Amino acid sequence: MRSFEVSRRDLIRYSLLTGAVARTASAQSRLSNVAHSGSRDLPARLIPVRCGSLEFLFDPQLAFVRYIKWQGVEVIRGIYAAVRDQVWGTATPRVSNLIVTTEADSFRLRFDVECRQGPVDFAWTGTVEGAPRELRFLLEGEARQTFLRNRIGFCVLHPLAECAGKPCRIDQVDGKVVNGTFPRSISPHQPFKNLKIISHSLMDGVSAEVRFAGDTFEMEDH
Repeated sequence: MRSFEVSRRDLIRYSLLTGAVARTASAQSRLSNVAHSGSRDLPARLIPVRCGSLEFLFDPQLAFVRYIKWQGVEVIRGIYAAVRDQVWGTATPRVSNLIVTTEADSFRLRFDVECRQGPVDFAWTGTVEGAPRELRFLLEGEARQTFLRNRIGFCVLHPLAECAGKPCRIDQVDGKVVNGTFPRSISPHQPFKNLKIISHSLMDGVSAEVRFAGDTFEMEDH
């Protein structure tokens, strides 16, 4: 596995668009928190956001968009940005300056994130915005020192019940269109590569579409 060097002052921009086309923190022990989430910190109070038929939860502790639904149907299980070093260690995000603005027909969340762990020092600004039929997640970041990385960018989680074993459409970066199927079981290999757009049927006459920009994406660990 090849690691890539990120140099100091390198600027990175990614965007992700998803849309419909046509826990409250408890007083658990720190040990229980580690078993449940891998962190000793208490889970954050999730922020509900609703705009027309679109709704989701935002985790202000991890800058994690969770449970995106449209008309009550789950579209995407989660979207988050990961900064991972040359041995796939994930730098814990530190989120600050969160501003949430909601209107009847639009929403916008803006926040700053620092990811520092060992030699990794990456700061980015995130924006989650959209309207009743779309959600856009933007990342613009800067390496504040030189380090090796295996990943800086978005991870998108599709819901199992709505997608496993179901057909999907892949638009690749070279313009080729592939009609595929989400794996029903865990796939040991990447089911799809060179992703630009991936879409699947949400309900009769309506499909969910995820568009990627800023890098070449692939599907794994389904």
